[in-house]
Amino acid sequence: MKKRKEALSVVALLLLLMTSMSCLVRGDAEDDVVGVKAGDWVEYRVMHGGTGNQAWMGLFAFDVKTIMVEVVNVTDGTVWLRETWYKTDGSILHNRTHSAQSGIRYLIPANSTPGDCIDTIPMEVSINQWEYVDLTLNDTVPRSYGGVTREANRLMYSQLKHDGLVDLWANWTLEQYWDKPTGFLLETTYQMYFIDNPNDWSGIKMEIADTNMWEMEKPPQQSFLWLAAIPIGVVIIAAVTIKLRNNRKKNEDDKQ
Repeated sequence: MKKRKEALSVVALLLLLMTSMSCLVRGDAEDDVVGVKAGDWVEYRVMHGGTGNQAWMGLFAFDVKTIMVEVVNVTDGTVWLRETWYKTDGSILHNRTHSAQSGIRYLIPANSTPGDCIDTIPMEVSINQWEYVDLTLNDTVPRSYGGVTREANRLMYSQLKHDGLVDLWANWTLEQYWDKPTGFLLETTYQMYFIDNPNDWSGIKMEIADTNMWEMEKPPQQSFLWLAAIPIGVVIIAAVTIKLRNNRKKNEDDKQ
């Protein structure tokens, strides 16, 4: 039962992380989209917390402490990244090269603005009933990393996912920040808890630790205080503008 429950959690996480990003490109001017060049890189530190491991057992099930992401090529508006995961002892756990439009959302269009659509994901609106929604940036805010303040585009939203094996609903919250001039990911936080058992929760955070795109100081090691306040109660999805693509069909069904 436990393994089946964990497998379902992996599927839920992958639905969050690995999406089509069909609404990513804005317009035809590639110069307005790509803000990075070959050789640019960002190093992230990874922190885990919680009483469970549902939020981080998918792509981060192993002892991942550092992730290095490097731009290896930019061709016709397509960015290719080399992604390397390092364990606590410094050994390499995983290494792959892939398009920026697959896997974790490391890049969004440079100079994006609030209201821009950056992703499309399936969202569970009732048990085993899914609708695709467009995610749009909330706002642009200053964020400080390594003693440097950057303009950051923020995305934050929550959704409910039903775990049929235990017949419980789980609240999943995602908060991400991307550097506005380059579009490179600065910070990602996933949190989840079961509605009927909020003490069963978990979270993971990725945060920029170093880069060659601007000068940074070495930040001190952070604690798990970023996970101290887990949202309790009914899920709120008002933090992000959501466009249901099949609103018309749903409205027609309601009239029947």
